[in-house]
Formats: sequence, C-alpha cells, structure tokens
Amino acid sequence: MSSVADLLDAIAALAGQNWLFAVAAAFVVMICESAKPRPVEGEERHTSALERVAMIASLIVPVLLFLHVFGAFAQGRMSVGESSEGNNRVVIGLFVIAAIYVIVPGLIGWLIAKASPAFANLLHRAAPFLALAVFAFTVYVTYRNAFFVLNLYVLSHMR
Repeated sequence: MSSVADLLDAIAALAGQNWLFAVAAAFVVMICESAKPRPVEGEERHTSALERVAMIASLIVPVLLFLHVFGAFAQGRMSVGESSEGNNRVVIGLFVIAAIYVIVPGLIGWLIAKASPAFANLLHRAAPFLALAVFAFTVYVTYRNAFFVLNLYVLSHMR
C-alpha cells in the first residue's frame, strides 16, 4: 500500500495536486456518463444541446490531462539538461494508463446501471453539469503545460 502512496506522491510532485483532483473528478464524471440506464420500451432518447456540449468537453478532458503530465515530465527532464526523446517506454506507459483510465469508469458505470437503474438515471442526469464543471477546472489546471507540449510539438516539426 505504501508503494501506491509513494507513486501518488511522485505524480503529485511532478504534475501538481490540482492535476490529481482533476483526474479524480474526471473519473467520477466518466462513471456518471456511462451509467446510462436502458430506455423503457416506446421511449425515445432525446439528447439536448447541453448534453452534446458536455460530451465534447468530456472527450477533451483526458487529452488535456495527458498533455499536462507529459509536459510536466518533459519540462522536468529539460530542467535537468536531459533530452526527452529517448523515453519511449514512459510515453507508452502513459498511453496504457490513459486507456485503462477511460475503460474502467465505463465498466463501473455499466455495473451501476445494471444494479440500480434509478440511481444510474440520477447519475446520468447530473453528468452534463458535472462534466462542464470538470472541464472548466481541467482547463484551468492544465492549460500551461498543454500549450507547452503543443508548442514543443510544432517547433520540433518546423524546418
């Protein structure tokens, strides 16, 4: 158990404590979004404009979180004077963690929808509002490092 705590301390030192809060909040929002109860027969599912905007924001949040932690890692390596070009294992590890981070909440939400449709309906109705709040917080936390990574990518491909 102490190794998990040490890992969280190392990530918090690298990416910041607010990044961990944004990750946890996005995880909860993904559970709420995936807890979609089965529609009752004859009922047509209508998606509002707010739900569509929240879906798009929810798709952007994991990308921003990934760019932030990658930017923090790259800046840490640059401050030491090392290049971050030979760190393929770190990048692959980040992609694997990101894939797990997206799949696990979907499974949890699906289980909630199967176990308690009424609670799942409540979670699903709250999801757009929570998603927009988490998106705003994630943009606040990650914009500097995400912009740094995008600039780094563009500048490294200019000739």
